[in-house]
Amino acid sequence: MKRNTSGVAPHSFRVSAALLAALLLLAILSLSLSSCGLLPVFPAEEGDETSAAVTTAVRTPATTQNITVNQYYTPAPPPGEAGTYAYVAEVASPSVVSIITEATSYDKYYGTYVESGAGSGVIFYADGTYAYIITNNHVVEGCTGVKVHTHDSAVYDAEVLGTDWMTDIAVCRIRATGLTVATVGNSSELRLGQEVAAIGNPLGTLGGTVTDGIIGCLARSISVEGVPMTLIQHSAGVSPGNSGGGLFNLYGQLIGIVNAKSAGTGVEDIGFAIPIDLALDRAVQIVNRGYVAGTPYLGLAFSQTSEYGPVVAEYFYNAELSALNQDTIAVGDILQTLGGVTVTETADLRAVLSSVEIGDTLAAELLRPVRYGIGYRYVKYTVNLKVHEYVPEGVTPAEPTDPENTGDINFN
Repeated sequence: MKRNTSGVAPHSFRVSAALLAALLLLAILSLSLSSCGLLPVFPAEEGDETSAAVTTAVRTPATTQNITVNQYYTPAPPPGEAGTYAYVAEVASPSVVSIITEATSYDKYYGTYVESGAGSGVIFYADGTYAYIITNNHVVEGCTGVKVHTHDSAVYDAEVLGTDWMTDIAVCRIRATGLTVATVGNSSELRLGQEVAAIGNPLGTLGGTVTDGIIGCLARSISVEGVPMTLIQHSAGVSPGNSGGGLFNLYGQLIGIVNAKSAGTGVEDIGFAIPIDLALDRAVQIVNRGYVAGTPYLGLAFSQTSEYGPVVAEYFYNAELSALNQDTIAVGDILQTLGGVTVTETADLRAVLSSVEIGDTLAAELLRPVRYGIGYRYVKYTVNLKVHEYVPEGVTPAEPTDPENTGDINFN
């Protein structure tokens, strides 16, 4: 399964000219996502290669807070028409938003250009000044601009407060009041075969669309672009643009964030959603502290990809390499392998990082271009990179606490 990943990781993709201004797509099995979540769902024309600039999502300097989001399940007695899809559409749709994004990319033939995309999100908290929206990391990753269209057709500029590539969760906020906040349920209370509804913005133009389905598996362990995840499998129809939208039970309670589907010949009605217990834990961390604790981070940023690998734009820990008498990493160097794994796209980098612990070291092989006559030759060198915890600039790391909620479903 594929979905997009971190804003500082390299990736490349093939895309036809007609797709450059297309929609932000739902993550799909066996396909790679590009910057800002664009997927090549149509056959690319031969020779139409694109190298995408890899940038960090627009972020607001974190102002930590202390929010609490209450979770409920199965009101007693059930209100009105609860238990019907009509009820879900009535009470839950106003909390679901459409997200429109812009990202700056680079093509070796056409230079720098702006590509647009679309996705979905759910308002999960409001504080009287801002409304907070949970969505997918792959919806907003690498984007230079994010706009939110609410249920009442209003349009707002959004700030990306933070993201978590390991769970594909991101939080945006808009300055708005009076909007509907979703009632958050408990994914740990789900039952196999239970009816659910997905609400989102399929195709990037059909905001507020409601589709029906059932829970096909409570905890499906799959790999999403190399990152292991445990997701809710469901049969509600989801399409490109549904990413980040809500999966609701028939009481109108948010029980999952749609992030992926299985695609291919003969494959039907196999969608996936991040359990809300996990998604909410990560979203609250992002709002309260500005990041998700325990996220592995190398300190590498990349500008674009080349035929040999991603091109380094910045490395933040050269002092550590110097202290250990290692070569330092320079702008323009090319990362070829990490931990013995060839790095050609986002999935390669994150598959390695998802399998290590903070404090581990990984051997990295790099190429350095050196002027040779009228051209360049490449010199290979190897350094050992320490895995750090990702903490945004200007944020004080949180003190260690009890283990975070893993989001795994407990069957006991």
